[in-house]
Amino acid sequence: MNKNTIKQVEQLLIELDIDCDPSLDYLSKYFSAFNKISEEGSSVVIKTDGARAAKEKFTVVISGGELGDDIFFRNDGESLQELMSDAIVFYNDEVWEFDI
Repeated sequence: MNKNTIKQVEQLLIELDIDCDPSLDYLSKYFSAFNKISEEGSSVVIKTDGARAAKEKFTVVISGGELGDDIFFRNDGESLQELMSDAIVFYNDEVWEFDI
């Protein structure tokens, strides 16, 4: 798991004023960030595919909205948390541009 990306997302959640109560699991916090992304006009897709091998069971996609038509995030992998972290950091790098 990419612990650096996860720490970056924790910092982004603070920048976005998303509740970072330690009792919340990462999904609650990450979905709050994805909700903010969707409020800005982008589509967020999180998919789990039982027909795939375990190494690429999950897919995360962010497209449209502030990213425009030519830039998007799409990755497959076995760690949902890592994929979600990578997607949020990607969106920050392309749109929010918080210094994390």
